Amino acid sequence: MNNLWLGIIGLSLLVMAISQFGVLLYAARLTRRLEKLSAEIERNVKPVLARLDTISAEMERAVTVAGAQVDLVDKLFKELAGRIEQTADLLQQRLLAPAREGVAILASLRAALAAFRERRESSRRRSATENQDDAEALFIG
Repeated sequence: MNNLWLGIIGLSLLVMAISQFGVLLYAARLTRRLEKLSAEIERNVKPVLARLDTISAEMERAVTVAGAQVDLVDKLFKELAGRIEQTADLLQQRLLAPAREGVAILASLRAALAAFRERRESSRRRSATENQDDAEALFIG
């Protein structure tokens, strides 16, 4: 009976050893498959990462160029606004100032004409008054 128990224990030990060996073989195969999968993923991901680096560099360059363009447009608009202001000032100096002078000249001409008219009218009034005085002096009554 002791031998029987020893045989059962030996047999169970043998079954455990075989099953552990099988698990080790399966683990080794699984490790090789995982290494192959990892290498394939790495091989497939490297070009993607390289492309992302390229895209990132291009985006950085595009942002830099866009910033420079915005600065240039801002400078152009400031320059345009300055030129518009200069043009408006020039128009005011070249057109409005002479127009004001022309209006002033016309006003002085009107005043001169009004003075001549008044002089003529006062001269007529004086003549009329003198004529009337002469007529009264001739009147015998």
